[in-house]
Amino acid sequence: MVNQQLIEYIKSVREKGFSDENIKKYLIKHGYSQAMVDDAFAKLSPSAYKEKKPFPKKIVFIIIGIIVFAGIGYGAYKLLKVQPLYFSSAVCKNLSIKIYELRDEPIICAFPDNTKLQMILENNGAITINSATVLIKGQNNNMEDIIDNLNLVPGDVFTRVINIDPNTIGRINEIVITPAVVNKKKRFCNDKKLVFKDIKTC
Repeated sequence: MVNQQLIEYIKSVREKGFSDENIKKYLIKHGYSQAMVDDAFAKLSPSAYKEKKPFPKKIVFIIIGIIVFAGIGYGAYKLLKVQPLYFSSAVCKNLSIKIYELRDEPIICAFPDNTKLQMILENNGAITINSATVLIKGQNNNMEDIIDNLNLVPGDVFTRVINIDPNTIGRINEIVITPAVVNKKKRFCNDKKLVFKDIKTC
């Protein structure tokens, strides 16, 4: 007949992390027969105990890798959200954009309540500007206004009024205007961009 106290003892030391092999050696060394020990272990449900094993190093490295890649991905997302990744090419060579000036004063300004931004774009280059992106960097957040199908021919002007949520953007710190041309695909002319930091009130 199996000794119930022996079974309870085995359960208790298992919970402390001792392996079955070490428990058997200890019990036999302290007077229990091999048959008694084997019977006691046979009565225990295998599912009632899982020997504690060290956490696999491979899994640790995988978790660290996931965290690192997630951090890099989030950093890249934030970077692209703040400033899109634009580039220039040979098609941008003869492109030039400016803010139209009236009495030597560039026409780019914010409404007094900071709910709208107004500007007049002028194509002073030699090729048509197909598109433009206006990045508004605010005190609290940034926003982007994409002007597709602009098709601004050389010498022409284009008026744009952009709605802004002052609660989201806050004070406007900087405006970046990047023109683009379409030559099989859209190409942003980053070296032709305009940057304005002191935005006056309309």
